[in-house]
Amino acid sequence: PRRGSLRASSPTAGHSVGAHVRFSPPASPHGSREFRSPSWPAIQSPLVRPLSAPQVWRGEARERLVQAVLSTMARQAALDGEVEDARALAISFATAESVFDAMDRLKRGSVSCLDMCAFVGDVGEMLSAADFMAILREVRLLWSWDDHASYALLVKECLSLRDLCLLLCPADSPERAAAQGASSDDDLRSALYLLRNSEPCPTCTARVQRDADAAGCPNVTCPICRTTFRCFCVVGDPPVGTFACEFRPTALSMPARVRVSALLRALANVAEDAERERRKLAMLASYDGHGWADGCGLADVFNFFAGTQAGFAFGDLQRAFSQHGRPMLERELRLVWQRYRPSRSGGVSMSDFRRQLLPTCDWVTSMAGPTA
Repeated sequence: PRRGSLRASSPTAGHSVGAHVRFSPPASPHGSREFRSPSWPAIQSPLVRPLSAPQVWRGEARERLVQAVLSTMARQAALDGEVEDARALAISFATAESVFDAMDRLKRGSVSCLDMCAFVGDVGEMLSAADFMAILREVRLLWSWDDHASYALLVKECLSLRDLCLLLCPADSPERAAAQGASSDDDLRSALYLLRNSEPCPTCTARVQRDADAAGCPNVTCPICRTTFRCFCVVGDPPVGTFACEFRPTALSMPARVRVSALLRALANVAEDAERERRKLAMLASYDGHGWADGCGLADVFNFFAGTQAGFAFGDLQRAFSQHGRPMLERELRLVWQRYRPSRSGGVSMSDFRRQLLPTCDWVTSMAGPTA
């Protein structure tokens, strides 16, 4: 017989007849002739999620992202702790002004890559251009974008006195607070002079110093609030014509140069490790599909810290670490807080939060803005 046909047998005659019977699949109830066996169960692909799965998946991804951000912040605190130990050792040998004057050999008012490499090379160490750029990126993270006075420093490829003071001075020192509050290097020099040659009034915090003529009596009266207290800072007026020489920073000794060079090497290594942690975090966010570059995932994490507020406080940061089973020491929490709140006013804003967690190429691009 032909293919696709079958000869039917006659039940009475016992021989075949010439009628042909063709098999055709049953018609679909929807009008199509698609055949579907009723005995085959509908198999659902494991890649297809139920309707409520996107919400569950987003919650799981958000939780993983929060855990990753907390791990990155804890790693940043550990790196900052290493730098703080080196700072405490280096600043006891030298001041920020003396280090800046030693590096600025051409007296241009700034420290370039060649100046810093030559300074480190004088003590037998080596600092490459990549190390200088890593240090430059790290010091840019210490400035707040909301501060108009420091915005001009973010686009320069050299270090000012304020930058160097942020790099050398400990995080909780008054010198660092003065550097963040100064609008220029001259203002910072004046503030540093007052810090070292005066004492604050216990009532209004005005800076007061005692004249050399009154060396026998330590009691002074504040000219602002008229509070009487004991002042042990005695400074006399310099002779006429010798003011510039009298208050010029002293030259750095060789032990001080060695300590500062070791601090710069530590800063370069820590900056590279911190950048590596930010890139790992960005890769994890991209894997979870959060769109890290446009800040979608960071917005979720920031809302976890801040809730409905425009920023989060120190208590919110401490609560986040405690809720996720990551208890930290008080010193580490303070280091995280000082890194993420460079402006020292209010809480941590979204811009400061993004900049500390995004890779450098991302926040530099956002700072430059769209191009024509």
